[in-house]
Amino acid sequence: MCDGITHLYTQEHWQVSFINDPQRFFHALPIVAPFGTVILFDGNRPAREFRQFLGEYAPKKRIEYLTHNKVWTEQIQFTESFAKDFEEFQFNNHKKARFDHLAGFSVSKRMLFWFHDAFSGGELAIARSVSKARLQHFCLELGPHYLRQKPIC
Repeated sequence: MCDGITHLYTQEHWQVSFINDPQRFFHALPIVAPFGTVILFDGNRPAREFRQFLGEYAPKKRIEYLTHNKVWTEQIQFTESFAKDFEEFQFNNHKKARFDHLAGFSVSKRMLFWFHDAFSGGELAIARSVSKARLQHFCLELGPHYLRQKPIC
């Protein structure tokens, strides 16, 4: 669990539990990850339609991040239109919008969040650089619980 991309686990971070709705997650995400954040998607062979959809939001400058001996190729620049369009895509193509993990990076390439087993029981790790007030607002929108987590690796 503590490979290169999950370095949030090596430092104190926020841990958020019980997020199972991708539409609500992306709607609330700007509270903790501003528009402009680069989001990396990892999935077991995402459907062609989903890759094409993500390609419309590809960042101008890609982040090359290697983990588990592979480069995460599905990346988007998080924008307000992505949040809205994802909701529509998910509604119309829910079986094609499959992915397992998400990671969010700031423009300065600092990791903002890591979501292992996204929307299927995994926990969301959020960098401590996100204020407690913003985290509480995020959780209020989604309904999950949060706690401050000590380094586990």
